[in-house]
Amino acid sequence: MQINTLAQQMTVLNANFALTGFSFVLRDVDYKVDARWANLQGADDELYIKSVLRRGSYRDLNLYYFASTWKGNTGWCYYPAANARGGLITKALLADGCTIHSGTLPGGSFAPWNEGKITSHEVGHWLGLMHTFENGCGDGDLVDDTPAQAEATSGCPIGRDSCFQPGLDPIHNFMDYSDNSCQYEFTPGQTARMQSVWDYYRA
Repeated sequence: MQINTLAQQMTVLNANFALTGFSFVLRDVDYKVDARWANLQGADDELYIKSVLRRGSYRDLNLYYFASTWKGNTGWCYYPAANARGGLITKALLADGCTIHSGTLPGGSFAPWNEGKITSHEVGHWLGLMHTFENGCGDGDLVDDTPAQAEATSGCPIGRDSCFQPGLDPIHNFMDYSDNSCQYEFTPGQTARMQSVWDYYRA
């Protein structure tokens, strides 16, 4: 993982968030050469590694890239927690940040999710967004302008409409599971939710 790849990732992240009012600056990079750390083995290891590497306060985004994880997926990130505010060292604070497969970085090996947009998806969670398919055709993701969606998207099925409520499935949304080449937007409602979550939990 080269520094220029991380710089490209930051460019993608800021482009994806350009209309949301959020921007990100790469402040520090910490490399660890350790086979066990590189291939994350479980939740206990994750918490330990984050407790060693974490920088900043609860308003500072920490991104952790691994060669593989025990979950075998592209990554995950935890929603903000009220008990992590106020400077107290809590489990929620130590676990904060996004755990991401390094193959999802721009030009990485994890096609079709290797354009850097997985990081944008996970940062969406860090700012309080749910998946667009959360709760299926029921209550949804608590955002009014993301149409209901029965399940996660695979590929880029233009015109898909999986729920009886108005609107096509939001397959172009960063918070779906569509291919990276299919994703290009956060909605105004998602932007409002992220700003509200930031103000309440992280500001």
